[in-house]
Amino acid sequence: MSMYEYLKNNQEPIPSWLLEIKEGDKFSRDDFFSSRIVFYPGSYTDGHAVKVFGSTCYSNII
Repeated sequence: MSMYEYLKNNQEPIPSWLLEIKEGDKFSRDDFFSSRIVFYPGSYTDGHAVKVFGSTCYSNII
């Protein structure tokens, strides 16, 4: 099973804190870090994480 297939088969619903967030709301580190996150510090020149996770995750631009 590929990583993509695994992530697609094990999706999590968008957390309520992310669905309900509005511009100007205070950022909650506890809520953020209690969610499934990907931290990829080498991403400036390597888009592999975006390719793998981009179609299997949720995002919200504030």
